[in-house]
Amino acid sequence: MLILYFIKELPIKVHIVSLILLMNVHFISAQNLVKNPSFECGTDICGFTEDARNFSTYACNWTCPSIGTSDMFTTKSGVNCYSAALYDSSSPHFHVGSQIPRTGYRYAGIFTFYGRWQNPFLTYREYLQVELTEPLIPGEYYCFGMYVSLAEESMYMANDLGVTFIDNPYYLFTGNNLPLTPQISETEIITDSINWVKIGDTFQATSPAKYLIIGNFYDDAQTSYLPDPNGGDNEKTCAYYFIDDVSVERVLNKNFTFTGNPDICEGDSVVIKSSIGTTNITWAPLSDTSSIIDIGTTLRVKPQISTEYFVKAVGCNVIVADTIPINVRQIPQVNLGKDTTICAGTSIKLDAGDGHASNVWQNNSDNRYLNVSEAGRYSVLVKNNLNCSDYDEINISVLPLPKANLGSDTLICESFFPLKVKGENVGVTYQWSTVSIDSSIFPTASGKYWVTLQNRCGVSTDSINIYSMENLFIPNVLTLNEDEFNEKFKFKGVGELDWPCSLKIFNRWGKQIYMSNNYQQNWPDDNDLPDDGVYYYTLKFSTCSEYKGWIKVMR
Repeated sequence: MLILYFIKELPIKVHIVSLILLMNVHFISAQNLVKNPSFECGTDICGFTEDARNFSTYACNWTCPSIGTSDMFTTKSGVNCYSAALYDSSSPHFHVGSQIPRTGYRYAGIFTFYGRWQNPFLTYREYLQVELTEPLIPGEYYCFGMYVSLAEESMYMANDLGVTFIDNPYYLFTGNNLPLTPQISETEIITDSINWVKIGDTFQATSPAKYLIIGNFYDDAQTSYLPDPNGGDNEKTCAYYFIDDVSVERVLNKNFTFTGNPDICEGDSVVIKSSIGTTNITWAPLSDTSSIIDIGTTLRVKPQISTEYFVKAVGCNVIVADTIPINVRQIPQVNLGKDTTICAGTSIKLDAGDGHASNVWQNNSDNRYLNVSEAGRYSVLVKNNLNCSDYDEINISVLPLPKANLGSDTLICESFFPLKVKGENVGVTYQWSTVSIDSSIFPTASGKYWVTLQNRCGVSTDSINIYSMENLFIPNVLTLNEDEFNEKFKFKGVGELDWPCSLKIFNRWGKQIYMSNNYQQNWPDDNDLPDDGVYYYTLKFSTCSEYKGWIKVMR
């Protein structure tokens, strides 16, 4: 079945007239748009079984655009393999020649001229086709290059080995030369079968071509050829060339174009982007151009001082270099000091410093000073006339005045308990009447106790009376003779009237004659005097146990 693909023919090669090479710079690899440029990816074969339709199996990404069976050679095959790159002349072989790969261990081979003497109606050719990593940009200049070597068994040496660029993949069911116009074609006859010879040139893209085809696109009448005096006599190897290291690179622009702000403030980083037609760019300090600090179109640095950087691009064996200065501007200085604590009721003045173009506090105040009397975190952003800024913040704590509070006087029913200051006090020292400096004491006897609290903001003192039921005295005789002695039923030793208590009085027959839930030590009432005799009582203080006893009334 005949399959035809129609493509737009491209103009012949164009030359770039002037390219400047810079000396004393380090070489970096260029950006090659050719996939699998040295044919290293692919399956090695041995027998004489190549099929043009399956060529991508032998060489990844590469295809045959015609029925011509292009070949692959490898140093990993045995000496009796057709695809062996090297062979022993004493062993049977099907080789067209022997060559060491220029790079890696593989290379390709094609017929470029077959000779009309064998078939006047056939101008047999073989071609190699590959997809580029990205389309060509119309109007931009590119350079094409490849390395070739004449096969030792070739009967002839020929010219017109070249390349064409097309928009879509191409295939024509023919063994003749393809009806395409090459952009680049080598006019010299390549005669070297020992060394690899580089051929190529520059051209201007006229379409977004995505594929290239290598081969001889001219018929025998247009091809110049010579007999190879050192070649073989096998008519099947009329003019055969090995091919390795195919490259297509974009020609560099004359100058770099930079974007990004080269003026930064101390402590900031900068991103500078360059445009020159390639991503094969290196960056280094101008003071030491051998110290590569970044690779690619973008420079990302954080210089501490103003620094000039050296930038270099490589494309089509041309090196373009330039310098770009990064100016580091001094930032203003602001220091609010260390975190601090102030006393309650006082304030502190925070100072942003002098000579700033602007000050912005956290409350949007723009003054130099800020008075602070409350706890919190305070911050300020300052800027100078170069728009460089600095920032600082401080945490302010407020220390309250000490407050000694031992509570109200206390009655101990049975066991004593620890005595502590009520409430929370921060950063205070303790001084008790017992000479203890702990935060609490454990009284063992009734009496008056005091404590003094002190911190850097002030002093506070409080005292407390502690009574014990062990000191309670209850009288058992009342003399109602108006001599002002023993006229009332009064107890002593526990603060007397300071504690609420309940009292019940019973006569000798068990009848309750008096009751008070809040006894004020005022029985008997002058209006209700009891008769002489013995009376009984129950007395209870707060949560303490109930006391029982008797009292004798006399006149």
